[in-house]
Amino acid sequence: MSLQDAIATGKICLHFQPIIDLSTDCCVGYEALSRWVESGVVYGPPSFLPAILGSELERSLVERQIIELNVARRWLDEHGQGDVFLAYNLSLPSLLWSDLQQLLGRWDDNPNRLWLEVPEKYSVTKEGSGMRQLKALSMAGFKIESDDFGVAWANFSRFLSDIYDGIKIDRSIIQGCSQDKRKRALIRAIVAISDEMSMTTIAEGIDNADDAQCCTFLNVQMGQGYLFGKAKPLGA
Repeated sequence: MSLQDAIATGKICLHFQPIIDLSTDCCVGYEALSRWVESGVVYGPPSFLPAILGSELERSLVERQIIELNVARRWLDEHGQGDVFLAYNLSLPSLLWSDLQQLLGRWDDNPNRLWLEVPEKYSVTKEGSGMRQLKALSMAGFKIESDDFGVAWANFSRFLSDIYDGIKIDRSIIQGCSQDKRKRALIRAIVAISDEMSMTTIAEGIDNADDAQCCTFLNVQMGQGYLFGKAKPLGA
């Protein structure tokens, strides 16, 4: 099956991984992650997303996934999770679309209930059109989060713009932090900066209780990883 057909028929769809408040162990959000489901087999993003991002197919995928996000939001409301947010990943190519805000405007709930994740590996400069797009989305009420933080040369001056609401610390820093004092020092520094700038911190890649306890001790606010659950359809 072609990528175009997979998108059109919903074979490429969203699965949802829980995001936990580390201080209460309560689920406060879900990250929406793309999966290709074919004949009962689930394929991860590396097998198809690189061929989609930056192509004409990406717009079709985003349009379909906004519909899926609305369906998920209604499911959460119907199942007593009306205060839970959804997180959705944006790519650098999509930040250059002149109608991106219009597309995201199809989200049919309060904008601050949809957190938009921008990967740190994409170098969005303070003066670039991508940053102007993020500013417009922030002013529209969407939450903006720096994803995979720590895997690239971080442009800290971006945070002076008061656009970003959160930082998701990359799994390469989180995994094994309970046994690595350098990782703990780095997490502590990121948390300190985030706190001073009133940004939320999320630790991704928490796969065991020791790392979860370490992140809680270091005052990371939220956590995500296999310890709390893998990405899957809501209700599955």
